[in-house]
Amino acid sequence: MCYAACGSLARLATGCRCQALSITPQKAMTQLYLEEYGRNLAGRRVGVACREGILRDNLREIVADLKFLGRMGLQTTLCHNLPNRFANQKFLRELEKKLTATALVRI
Repeated sequence: MCYAACGSLARLATGCRCQALSITPQKAMTQLYLEEYGRNLAGRRVGVACREGILRDNLREIVADLKFLGRMGLQTTLCHNLPNRFANQKFLRELEKKLTATALVRI
């Protein structure tokens, strides 16, 4: 029920607090999302692992999420399986340029 109202799958597991807070679902989702991240991840390193295809197809969203986590003061690491070929050099430079605070690790 909450997924339809809030747009968050996380609320399905934890229970919706939108009605208890008596604020709009979108605002509740944003506030609870930030508070939950802040409490659970404070001072930790966050790692994200992506295959080449997923990384290329969803680059904008992945970069936005990693920048968001960086702004919250978290150390981030992006693990990828991009081959170290000449064709990928431009893409890797672009990643390094966009994600200066994120450690890039080839696995």
